[in-house]
Amino acid sequence: QVPTTRYFLAASGASLASLTSGLVARMMSGWAADPASHNRALCKFQAYVNKLGQTSCSYFLLAATLDRWLQSSQNRRYRRMSSLKNATRVILLILLLFGTYHSMHPI
Repeated sequence: QVPTTRYFLAASGASLASLTSGLVARMMSGWAADPASHNRALCKFQAYVNKLGQTSCSYFLLAATLDRWLQSSQNRRYRRMSSLKNATRVILLILLLFGTYHSMHPI
């Protein structure tokens, strides 16, 4: 498996989480059945997932671009930096970094 595919898979998951958290709320608010409109904690969680998904998706695509550059480098040391282990670390770092950021800076 190529590390770039792991970044694209993470970007797809983050985009899907963002899309469903925002879309479900919009659909349910039209039916007046949105539990987030009555529950403040659920509303904040929904907004948190939406923002985290949007932000992390962009950075996963950036990481995939950088990983692809590392893979095509003529320098052997750079090519060795592209690995599944490093891709997993970068994905977790992005989620941790932006998860912490969005929890400290509420919407």
